[in-house]
Parts: sequence; structure tokens; C-alpha cells
Amino acid sequence: MITIAFNTIFKPFMFQGGDFINGDGTCGEGIYGERFDKESFAAKHDSPGILSTVDNGSGVDGSQFRITLCAWPNVFDSVSVAFGKIVQGIDILNAIEKEGPETGYGAPKKNVVIIDCGQL
Repeated sequence: MITIAFNTIFKPFMFQGGDFINGDGTCGEGIYGERFDKESFAAKHDSPGILSTVDNGSGVDGSQFRITLCAWPNVFDSVSVAFGKIVQGIDILNAIEKEGPETGYGAPKKNVVIIDCGQL
């Protein structure tokens, strides 16, 4: 069973997860063992529920990803590859946001995970 934890919630902007090695956001190799180059910045971070890659500052991506809680194009459109959008379950995003710190960013108050995720 594959379990992916969300390690950071940054109210009211996004939450982040996908560090399947350490679970705390400090790692995030690609699922095939290596990080990979960015592909395209065509899709935009123009609404809540956008899934995109997380760049650790090295200019390449790995397993970590974020989900936006609001439109945030000026920050992410030139550095993070948007690759999907949540079209149902926005209420779940709002519930996850409530598990974050009162202000700013930090670890969730409760364990927030994706359990037994599949591949599209």
C-alpha cells in the first residue's frame, strides 16, 4: 500500500506533500529514483485545486507536489509545473486547510495522508 503524507500547510495558499522517503518535506526523489527536468509552464495556477510540482531550488522536480487553495499565478507559474486540477471535493481541501497552523505555514495538526493511491 502506498501512503503519501502532506507535510506542510501554508494558509490560505497551498499544502504540500509527496516526500515518500522522509515524510517531512526534506526529500523527494522521483518515483523512478532520480529527479527530472521541468516540462512545461503552459498550465496556470489560476484557481483552487491546482496540482503542481515542488522545486527544492535546484531547478528540477521530484516526488513532492502541492495543491493550491487559491489562485496564485504570480508565485508559481514560472517555477512549478501545473499538471492537474481537482474538480470534485474542494470541501476536502478546505478541511485539510483547517488542520494547518493558525497563521503562516507548518506541519498539519493531524496526520493528513493519501492512502493506497493509484496511477492514472
